[in-house]
Amino acid sequence: MSQELVVGAISAVLFLVFSATLNNFLSQGNILAILKNVSILGTLAVGMGFIVVGRGIDLTMVAVMVVGVAFSIRISTWGVDFTLAVICGAILVAAIGLFTGVMVAVAEIPPIFATLAIASSVYGSGRIVFASDVLYAPPISAG
Repeated sequence: MSQELVVGAISAVLFLVFSATLNNFLSQGNILAILKNVSILGTLAVGMGFIVVGRGIDLTMVAVMVVGVAFSIRISTWGVDFTLAVICGAILVAAIGLFTGVMVAVAEIPPIFATLAIASSVYGSGRIVFASDVLYAPPISAG
């Protein structure tokens, strides 16, 4: 039995067990929440797949994603339009990615060390700047 079949079988069994034992597991809201959460991980997995195919490694992905989203939410709470805030977050993420790429390709720092150092720096900077484990998106204006 292949690894993919084992993972698929375990997922199916867990889905059936949770469906039978947990109230509202099959509710529309819960299924949508599961799909949204899995889509984020799927996007990161596809990105990591491209990196691994290129014979590399990137340990910055999660830290950069979290800080980019937190940055977007933070500046949107300052009154910046949410679309513009997301674009600013994407620019921050792209700049960090560019810096990481330069460190690996130009400075020839081994990817494992460069991405580990940058991930630690990005995450640590985010913890200092945001000083909170929870950020609240601004309320949707009725307009």
